[in-house]
Amino acid sequence: MKTDCGKVIAANRKRLGLTQAELGAKLNVTAQAVSKWENGNAEPDLATLQRLIALFGISAEELFGDKRTEAKPDSSHPSAEGKAAAECAPQAGSVIIGYCDSCKKPIAQNEKYHVYPATRGKAQRIVCYACYEREETARKRNLYYQERKQFRRSIVVASIVAALVLLIGVIAAIVTKDPIYLVSIAVAAALFMFVAQCFWTSYALELLLFFCRSFRLPGVIFTLDLDGILWFITAKLLFGALTALLSVLLFGIGLCISMAVGVVTFPFCFPSELGKLRDLKQAIQKT
Repeated sequence: MKTDCGKVIAANRKRLGLTQAELGAKLNVTAQAVSKWENGNAEPDLATLQRLIALFGISAEELFGDKRTEAKPDSSHPSAEGKAAAECAPQAGSVIIGYCDSCKKPIAQNEKYHVYPATRGKAQRIVCYACYEREETARKRNLYYQERKQFRRSIVVASIVAALVLLIGVIAAIVTKDPIYLVSIAVAAALFMFVAQCFWTSYALELLLFFCRSFRLPGVIFTLDLDGILWFITAKLLFGALTALLSVLLFGIGLCISMAVGVVTFPFCFPSELGKLRDLKQAIQKT
């Protein structure tokens, strides 16, 4: 490494009022590495050189003390290093506000960038606009795949439930020789619509849970003798059976009401779910 480059790094570091440790923190290197650069015992890699150029606001020629201009390369065919430095270096007069947390590129104040606010368990992040667009595309793609998987799961589960009800109805019709399976077809269709909507929206399941209520058993007065204890046990058993019966009855009424509501809302929810998947797919294709 040429000694002038180390002197330029030291001079610009002092110009910015930075210690070797502070400069190393901005470049994600140790203070010992900065000391080796300034003493001419080592040299930074290409990516670090680009960040030094951007941080100091100088050109590559100034960083190397104009000693790399002796070869006088053809300006119409810049080298790969020159292109990379030009891309990462901010415009004249721009202020570096930070570095992209994804690609580590310096971000100037006059550039487009995005700041992710701090959330629980995650610190605030700043990324350049190119990385932001890539992350948004990946987020939309993951969201689309999750929604599609959830939609397919809803159809499969609803189909299995409906098929079981229909099978029970067919078996009952064969045993009783009664065309009860016609009723089972309607019940299976209503269950299919209701179960599928439980995966798409919350109100369908919340409506059923509204009817899933428990009843409190009334208190029983008894005496501490054999007859009183027998009365207490008998009363508790009777009240328990009555409570279970009322709970099952209320659940059945709630299920019937929920399925009826599901039949009415299914023609609206199903196209809406398909439209959501279509919009997510189109958003991915545009990016």
